Amino acid sequence: MFERANGLALLSKPAAPGNDRVKSRNIHRQAMELYCRCVCRDPANLVYASKMLSHLSAQHLSARRLYRRWLAAPGILLRSYRIRKARRRQDWPRFLEHGVKALRSDPWRRSVLLEMAFGCCSQEAAGAALLFLGQALVKHENDLPVLRLQAETLASVGRFEEAATAWAAVLRLGPHDAQARAMHEAIRRPDANLEQANHIGQLTTAFESDPADVSHALGLVDALIEQHAFDRAEAVLQRARGAAGYDGRVEQKTGDLAIARLRRHLVVARQYSAVANTDAAFKLLEQIGRELLLHEAAVYRQRCEKRPHDAESRLALAKRLRDLGDFSAAAEQFALARHSPPHAEEAALEEGECRQRLQQFEAALACYRGAVSTGGNNQNEIQRRANARLEVLENALAQKSASGPSGRVAE
Repeated sequence: MFERANGLALLSKPAAPGNDRVKSRNIHRQAMELYCRCVCRDPANLVYASKMLSHLSAQHLSARRLYRRWLAAPGILLRSYRIRKARRRQDWPRFLEHGVKALRSDPWRRSVLLEMAFGCCSQEAAGAALLFLGQALVKHENDLPVLRLQAETLASVGRFEEAATAWAAVLRLGPHDAQARAMHEAIRRPDANLEQANHIGQLTTAFESDPADVSHALGLVDALIEQHAFDRAEAVLQRARGAAGYDGRVEQKTGDLAIARLRRHLVVARQYSAVANTDAAFKLLEQIGRELLLHEAAVYRQRCEKRPHDAESRLALAKRLRDLGDFSAAAEQFALARHSPPHAEEAALEEGECRQRLQQFEAALACYRGAVSTGGNNQNEIQRRANARLEVLENALAQKSASGPSGRVAE
């Protein structure tokens, strides 16, 4: 259906003089009908909604259409009432039907677009809601309810930088809006002070003088990451890669940059959820946290494949796998990290906890004993934790043995 609508839309475009205008208008109506039916069937599809709005807008720009919109105003008011009624009843098929028909009469009708956006948000179709809000802002760029809903929707899907811009626009129209100010403060990027700006300027000058010097690029990237200027830092790394060719330090810094971007995203999501205090905000926070763990695991796994003896990357990979709940893979990585003396005790303790989670109790005991074996009387924090875990597990196993097969060992 959508492919046929695209074909009809191409045929309905005005061509050379002498074309049958009546036939062109009929083809346009068919294309518009198909686009509207696509949106009614799948309102969350951004391609469908975008095509429908762009097609309707293009066909309503002439003076004749303006007169028709004036004549259609009473019908649009009736449609608006029916849209609101359907949304209150959560009758989504009827809601979409009335909304799309109202937009066919006037694709810039602010009340209809706002209702469509509210409905899409209720159905968790935030992308389509943003399209309708963007359409409303074309003719109503200073409309406070539209800007507020746009800011809330952008923040709800984790697009915090765009949401901060939208909240700033809300504050310009309503400077005393406490909620808007709290949201803007929670998600906006902090400004750099004069000293930091001067430092970045000096690093930029040094980098511009010799882009092939990787040390200048890495210093500038570190300063930009500290200021959360991730896009600019990425551009610096791309330029350094082009000027100096392949360099392992640049590739590692690229991974660090991606992780830093996601960590900042998680910090902002945590601040946003604290202010919003909604189930959706906490769900978004959990989702971003899991995305961060998955990305960190991928980066550290790649580093371990390139440098098998990099114990720090292997330990970091094992911890991410553990946090993701993959205790079997985490235990394997901790076992490999135990061969590095600086991390042997910590890796043994962590492996023992993963083995205990997997109910491999004898292997867990061996790991705990390995962690405390070198401590003597002067045990560090890791060895004291391992010793405590060892005593608890030995007691639990002894109780299980005394109580018979029905006994259970705590994880």
